Amino acid sequence: MSTVAQGTIFKLLMSLEQDLRWLCLVGLPKSSLPLTVEERGHAEQRYLRDKGVSAAKLPWGDLIEYLDLSQTLNLIDRHRDTLVRGAGASER
Repeated sequence: MSTVAQGTIFKLLMSLEQDLRWLCLVGLPKSSLPLTVEERGHAEQRYLRDKGVSAAKLPWGDLIEYLDLSQTLNLIDRHRDTLVRGAGASER
């Protein structure tokens, strides 16, 4: 696979991740606690490595950028009904 193709695929995946995280941020109530203990723990570890400070007191929305794609997809799957209602979309 060429370097150009690899770069294009990487950009597409990054855009997809960004859009899915945005969906969660706008579609889930701010007061909810949608992350599992494991997801939050991994996100807090990544945040600490990135920022050098603890994320223990941050709301879940501030940590969503630190979830990996599989965690984001699991989050969406668990809260599918809420997200569908919030987006006004059909479940078909």
